[in-house]
This record gives sequence, C-alpha cells and structure tokens, in this order.
Amino acid sequence: MTYEVQVDEFGSDAGKRRIALTKFLGFLLQRVAKLDEERRYARFYCPVLAAFKQTDVAINFSDGPTLLTVAVRFALDDLVVPGQASSPFDARFPGKCRTPDEIAAEVVASSGNGGQTQ
Repeated sequence: MTYEVQVDEFGSDAGKRRIALTKFLGFLLQRVAKLDEERRYARFYCPVLAAFKQTDVAINFSDGPTLLTVAVRFALDDLVVPGQASSPFDARFPGKCRTPDEIAAEVVASSGNGGQTQ
C-alpha cells in the first residue's frame, strides 16, 4: 500500500507541524499493523490467499508541489524471531520502520522552509 502525505496540511510552524505529523504517522502505522493482522488472519483461513505473504508499505511526503526526499519503505512478513521485539513499536514493526517522531522530524527538516512561518 502507498500513502501520499501532504506535509503543508499540518501547519506552517515547525514545532506544531512535527507534533501533528507524529500523531498522524502513529495513527497511520496503527492502521498498517491492523491491515497486516487482517492479511495474516485471512491467509490462515483461506487457502486462496496463501500467496499474500507480506504487506509492502510506502509513505511518500510532499510539501506543496515538491516531493520530499524522505520516504518510508518497509515490508511486514510472517517471519517471527522470538525475543526480537524490545518495545511495543518494535513488536509491530521489528526493525522495519523508524518511529513516527523520527520520521516526522526528518520530514519537517526537509520540507521547503523547514516548516518556519514566513
């Protein structure tokens, strides 16, 4: 699944933009985790869906008409390594994705004017 996020819709102040974007990314990643759980559940009970072995995720960011160089790409598969997760976030995305705050910080830093009010 691919998401296209317009960062200019999260305000013009860098601090507020980062907070709002972090909250949104947390919600978005929860939805990704839910979809992946549903994929695994359906695959277990329906042999026709056996070919769906992973969920591929792409999150692209734009600031107005400018596509930012920050992009998030990862795949969630059915591989489980016991003891690998060290936090609730790692339990859902073990080594696959940065935290919402880390992503938001990079996006805000790379947006056109750094999110500063003009």
